[in-house]
Amino acid sequence: MRRAVVFAAALAAMCARSAGARAEEPAPTPPVLRAQRVPDHSIDVDGRGDDAAWRSVPHYDGFVQQRPLEGKPASEPTTVAIAYDDDALYVLVQAKDSRPKEISALLTRRDEASSSDWINLWLDTFDDGLNAYRFSVNPRGVKQDARVYEGGEQEDVNWDAVWQAATTVGAHGWTAEYRIPFSQLRYDPERTRWRVQVGRVVQRAAEQSYLSPEPQSTTRFVHYFAALSHLDHLPHPLRLELNPYLRGGATWNDGSRKWDGSAGGDGRVGIGPSLTLDFTINPDFGQVEADPSVTPSEKPSGKLAARNKQQEREHGTPAKLGGETKGTRGRVRPIFDRFSVRIPVFLFLVPSCFLRDGLFG
Repeated sequence: MRRAVVFAAALAAMCARSAGARAEEPAPTPPVLRAQRVPDHSIDVDGRGDDAAWRSVPHYDGFVQQRPLEGKPASEPTTVAIAYDDDALYVLVQAKDSRPKEISALLTRRDEASSSDWINLWLDTFDDGLNAYRFSVNPRGVKQDARVYEGGEQEDVNWDAVWQAATTVGAHGWTAEYRIPFSQLRYDPERTRWRVQVGRVVQRAAEQSYLSPEPQSTTRFVHYFAALSHLDHLPHPLRLELNPYLRGGATWNDGSRKWDGSAGGDGRVGIGPSLTLDFTINPDFGQVEADPSVTPSEKPSGKLAARNKQQEREHGTPAKLGGETKGTRGRVRPIFDRFSVRIPVFLFLVPSCFLRDGLFG
């Protein structure tokens, strides 16, 4: 009995020392990338990456697997370069592949997931480790974009920005080239450092690799992003969104004709890095955008997004008919966990102030 007690005590001491040693191990230091300023309009986004401006931009590699072999070097080499001018951020990703004929490239609608190879780009423009934008593209040029919040635990795929991506597939792999206008991002122009992450999916090998390593166990992955430095003299873009409408009609009654109509619209104006003025003039609550459409032959899924602009402003995420918004786990939450204040000015003008909630949202 005494021997068993002594053995248990020794085993407990060894486990305690092992746990202490693990606790003292420092977390891996994320890499630091340098964004290179280039002359305006010197990069043509064609998916080739052969513009002369890219030659002066640092290229980074060293992708590390998250799956299936966590911590191992990626099976295929990938390089990343980041540049910017007065209007936009440019990202060049060259995904080399030793078996280019096996690159998976499916053509789908925008924002639709598929069993393709992918390049994923995340930008944490406030360097807070909490919120980010995601821009993804596959070898066929299919784009996805989303807003990430709560450190990466939640994602709103209904956010649609205006940005460019072009891809080419060749004998040595495939290339993705991005152009993301600064007007589509919310950021502080005085801040010269962001966070960035680039990931690659090799579908045939079920492999996910990242420029800045991410453990499989994490759900708040924004914390592991690399640093993006030297973003000097960023512009103060005009953030303006207008959604006007014009409606007219006529009725006939006993030979007489009566015309009627209305006009109005919604708009958003960005005021500084953390304030948005949201206004509505003569709102038409009967107009709801629903896309993609559902044909009568299709079985209703119960998750068709009711993309009502007024509801998006009030709750932060588009509503779902009979279902839940992806990533919200059955609850409606503001995108960046900020609050809004609605102040009625007069009958048809209602501004709303949102504190640092992403682009117009």
